[in-house]
Amino acid sequence: MKTKLERVAKLFLLSIFLVWFMASSTFGLASQQQESTKSEEFLSQADKYYQKGEYSKAVESYLKAANIAQRKIDLSRAYFGLSLSFFYLRDLTTTEKWIRKVLEVDPKKEISILFYPRSFVQLFYQVKEKVEKEKIGQVKKPVEIKEQTEKTLLPKRPQAVVSAVESKAKDLENMMGEEKRGNWEIDVHFSLWSADPMMGLFEGRVNEEIEEQLSKEISNQIRENHLSLIKADYEQSIVLDTSGSNYGLEIRFYPKGRGSSFSLGLSIEQTRIKLSFQGQARQDFTDGSYGEADAEGVFETTLFSTNLSFRWDMKPSWRVTPYFVFGFGLAPLKGEFSYSYLGNYNWAGPPESIQDSESKTLKELEEEIDFNIPNIFPILQLNFGVKGEVAPNFYLKAEAGFWNGFLFRGGLAFRF
Repeated sequence: MKTKLERVAKLFLLSIFLVWFMASSTFGLASQQQESTKSEEFLSQADKYYQKGEYSKAVESYLKAANIAQRKIDLSRAYFGLSLSFFYLRDLTTTEKWIRKVLEVDPKKEISILFYPRSFVQLFYQVKEKVEKEKIGQVKKPVEIKEQTEKTLLPKRPQAVVSAVESKAKDLENMMGEEKRGNWEIDVHFSLWSADPMMGLFEGRVNEEIEEQLSKEISNQIRENHLSLIKADYEQSIVLDTSGSNYGLEIRFYPKGRGSSFSLGLSIEQTRIKLSFQGQARQDFTDGSYGEADAEGVFETTLFSTNLSFRWDMKPSWRVTPYFVFGFGLAPLKGEFSYSYLGNYNWAGPPESIQDSESKTLKELEEEIDFNIPNIFPILQLNFGVKGEVAPNFYLKAEAGFWNGFLFRGGLAFRF
């Protein structure tokens, strides 16, 4: 369901931008969470009235919750509470109206005579059958899916750059002569990427967000069949992890030839990043029952970027020399988020399964949640390295530093 994905996606996107931008982008989330909290307060109040048999007061609170609810799971709870309340008020016409509203936001909802009156369950499925029959014959417009040609074009670009650079380098050599050789350098490199050291700065904040959202997710799903439950203690054990890789092709220009310590580089990079969490969560309720589940979430993206960098070789005349690199780049931000959880609700009756899973692209998430996801992602580079000449004009390089995370890089360069 969109709403379940929305809650988990918000917490995980929060960790992404905490790591990459080194600041919390929670202003938009905070306002939405305030609305969500207020809606839950009305729902909790309405559930209490319902349990006491004060159905008219329950209707008022359910209506207030429905008016401000932003998540479909909250709307489903409010509409379902309204249908039950009007059922006990003996208003079957209005009951059917609210059952239809439930099915609009939660068309796959199922209920059982184990938890609700048989006559209400029969009415619910009669209405559901009507709704399904009314949909028969509707024509769905075909959705045109645009092929993402960028995925096939990008891998071809590095070779095009190589060919252009090699051709230009030969022309320059012919024009400038042998004594001017050494102005250009081309290299290929591979890197390992991680943001784990930085995650320690924000782990407490991210864990708090995950705790809030998982607690809501587990309790809300259980309450679909147990309206009277009241949350008690909550425990979780969550592990955050980041990993990735980077590889690229770079052409570098030395304005003063072999004696130059300063050089300007242009590179095409592919950076793969994976951010994940996994662990266990347990939500207790005041009646002694509890729900527990194993949960995990993963965000993966592949960034194709063009980067400009400035490098200073400390001792350019030495065979082995240290250097410093500062650079930046831009990449289209695309990716996919997925999550799943699986567990049981343990109570006086037989254990009930609680589970869900979902996968969405960032573009699809942006359409579903109140969160402005940038289309272009900036990359900042601050690296220290060392290079050594292993054969005439051939160099091995090793670097470590910052690349919107921590990066360890090795490469091979050719100077001409």
